[in-house]
Amino acid sequence: ATNIFLKGYQWPFDPQRIENLQSSLIDILVFNETQKGRRVFMDFLHNPIGNDSMKDFDINDLGPEAYEYLKKTGALQTTPIERLAHMNPLAIEIYKENGIDLYSEPLEIAVCAQHNNGGFAVDKWWQSNIPQTFVIGEMAGSHGVKRPGGSALNAGQAGGLRAAEYIVNVYGCDLPDYSDKQAEIDRQLGDIVTGFEQYKSSSGSDPEEVLEEIRSRMTASGGHIREFNDAQKALKEAVELYK
Repeated sequence: ATNIFLKGYQWPFDPQRIENLQSSLIDILVFNETQKGRRVFMDFLHNPIGNDSMKDFDINDLGPEAYEYLKKTGALQTTPIERLAHMNPLAIEIYKENGIDLYSEPLEIAVCAQHNNGGFAVDKWWQSNIPQTFVIGEMAGSHGVKRPGGSALNAGQAGGLRAAEYIVNVYGCDLPDYSDKQAEIDRQLGDIVTGFEQYKSSSGSDPEEVLEEIRSRMTASGGHIREFNDAQKALKEAVELYK
C-alpha cells in the first residue's frame, strides 16, 4: 500500500526502485500482466486487499513517508476515493469528463510513456549553448528520473523567471532592430509556408499512419523494458523515416 502511494510522485520508472519491494516494482507487475493480455485496474472504492498472509489494510501501518504526507494534507479518510476527493477533486472531474466515474467503476492503468526525462543542455539561467536562446520547462534537461512530483511544472515556472531576469539584466529590454534583414526574414518564412503547403498535396506517407508507426515502434522498442539490439534497430528505422 505504501508503494502504491509513493508511485504517485515517484512515477518515472527507476531500476534502482525495484529492489527491496520499492515503488518501481509496480511498473514491472503491471507490465507483466498486460504482456499476458490481461487488464489492470485501480479501485478507488476499496482499500488494498492482500493475500491470506497479510493483515487487513490499516492506514496507520503505512510507511512514514506516505503516512506523514496524508496526515499533513488532512487526507486520512476511510476510502481511497474520499482521500482523492480531499486532495485532488479535479482529477475525479477530469476522468468523469472522459466517461470514467471513479465513484462507481475502477480505472484501467498501464505503463505508459508521458514525456522524456532528457532535453536541451542549459545553464543555471536556462540559457542553451545557442547564445540568447533559452529553453525552459520539460524541454530543458534540468530534471531526471529521480525528480520529485510536480517539478516539471516548477521547472517551467522557475526557468521562465530566471530566464527573464537574465535577459533583462544582461541583454536588456530593447528589442533588436532587424529592419535591414526584413527581406531575408520574409523570404525564409515564405519558404517555410510553401513547404507546408506542399506537404498538404504530397503523395507521401499519411500523417496518421506515420504517427501510428512511431507510437508502435516506441512501445515495442523504447519502453522501460527493452533490448539493446531492438532499440538500435528502432533508432535506425526512425532515422530512415525522418529522411
